[in-house]
Order: sequence, then C-alpha cells, then structure tokens
Amino acid sequence: MGRKFNRRRKKTVTRESVEARKAGLVITLRRRDALHRQLNIAIQMWFLGQDSVSIHLLVMPAYHVLCDLAGNTGNAPNIHEFVGDSFDTGYDWLRHASNDPNDIIDFPPRVNDFLLWVCSISFQKIFGGTTPFMRAFQAYFVLWLAPENPKLREGANYFMPNGLSVEEAVSLTRSDFFVKLTEMFAAQIKPIP
Repeated sequence: MGRKFNRRRKKTVTRESVEARKAGLVITLRRRDALHRQLNIAIQMWFLGQDSVSIHLLVMPAYHVLCDLAGNTGNAPNIHEFVGDSFDTGYDWLRHASNDPNDIIDFPPRVNDFLLWVCSISFQKIFGGTTPFMRAFQAYFVLWLAPENPKLREGANYFMPNGLSVEEAVSLTRSDFFVKLTEMFAAQIKPIP
C-alpha cells in the first residue's frame, strides 16, 4: 500500500500557490463562497426548470457541509421534518454505484424543494446573511411549495422584498418571479462580507 494522499488544505500558503493566484491559474475560495455558488446555481437551475438530478447533486454536498459547519448549534439544515430519512437515497445511489449498469432508482424531484429551503435557511443562520437568489427561493417556497404548512403562507409578507405585496408576487410566472424578486432583493439586501 502506498502513502495516503492528504487532500486537506495546508495551513501555510506555498510560493507556488501565491504565484498561481497572481497568474490567475487558480481561484481562492472560502467555504462560504463555495456554498454560496452551489446553492445559487442550484436555485437558478430550479427556477429555470432544469434537470432535477443535477440540482440534487449540487445541493446535497452543500447540505452535508452546512450540517458539518453547524455542528450542534441548532443551525444545521433539517430536512427530516419534511421528507423523513430517505431524502438522500438518490444521492447515495449515485455516489456508491453497484456493478450493475442497469440498476435503477425512482428519484422524487420534490425533495429538492425542501433541500433548497432548509439549506438557504441554514446558510442564513450560519453566515448571518443570504443572497438574492436564496431570498427569492424562500419567498417562492412559502407561497407555493409549502401548502401543508399554512402558517408559512400566512407569514409570506416577511419573505417579500420591500415594495412588493404577496398579491403582486402570486400574479407572476415562476421565471418572472425569480427575475423580479432577485433584482429587488439585490437592491435591498446588504452583501454578505
């Protein structure tokens, strides 16, 4: 057996890394930035009606990282209350393939709705802020995706940007909702430092 490769980031930045940064050969990311990118792209894909399996593959790693970051603080995403314990069956099926190339699974795209909801809320709690995409998704979720929780719909005004009523929001198509609310939130919320 060979030596185990240590993929962890080193505490000291090497001269090669500094040179690669200066040359634009690498990008430097904080954990928050990577999560921000994953969740924003997944939300954009969701609003545009793109592939639900790809969305799932973006959101699930973010879900696990948020769980790790939150630890026992109570800020971890909790999807179990919505869909039980089988929400990661599709993700695990794709990560741990059997030797049967014809193996199949029934994937419920609805699980992505709940994953995006709990991850955006957890991101907000952990990092003290959110993105316009996350805020737009939260607003859409409380209006249309949580019918089993009427209390969320009753408090929908809390999730709306200033200057937009619930009545105006519900008259928008899904893509128009995303564009309008994202623009409004971008103008109203302070960027995360």
